[in-house]
Amino acid sequence: MSFTDFLFANLSPWTLIVLIMALEILMCTFIVLPLPLVIRRKGLEGFAYLWKSFPRFRVIAWCIMGVIFLLFCDSGFNLYRVHWAASVEPTRVQVIDPNNSQPNPEPVQQISPSPYQNKAVNEQIYEAERNLFLCGMTMFMFMVILRFQTMADRMKELEVIMEKKGARPLQSERSLEKEYNLGQDKVRLEVEAKKSS
Repeated sequence: MSFTDFLFANLSPWTLIVLIMALEILMCTFIVLPLPLVIRRKGLEGFAYLWKSFPRFRVIAWCIMGVIFLLFCDSGFNLYRVHWAASVEPTRVQVIDPNNSQPNPEPVQQISPSPYQNKAVNEQIYEAERNLFLCGMTMFMFMVILRFQTMADRMKELEVIMEKKGARPLQSERSLEKEYNLGQDKVRLEVEAKKSS
């Protein structure tokens, strides 16, 4: 059995969602790691380039998020349906009477004290909650990454505007700290604005 046969035999929509979420977690981790600003910006600018230059990539990404949103809604409906069914219908459990000495005793139907003691109901609730969480977190992280990408793109546009007006480009976080005395002086941008005008 080859890897592709194994992959397609065991692939489900939820596996794909987990893989997408893992990729998004790696991207978000890269964005928030305490790496130099230049490295993080290069990563975000690379994603911005991919997002802006290839419209098919955008269409595919939004279509995947649309399908994930539909699965999110379906999971929410399933969770509601399972809770509603568990709270409305009493659960009947088949119990064999221990005092019966017949060789094949007939099970006796009894009403369970709580529908949530039924293993099948708990499994359905767990599955619906898990799927709801996976879809919700995947959509949330996609929006966070998209926002970071648009912020990086906007920063690049503002740097081009600043360079046209004669300001020198910023090289790193340390040069920002030295130039503006970050963390000690709160009036750094106002001084720069007065100098340039």
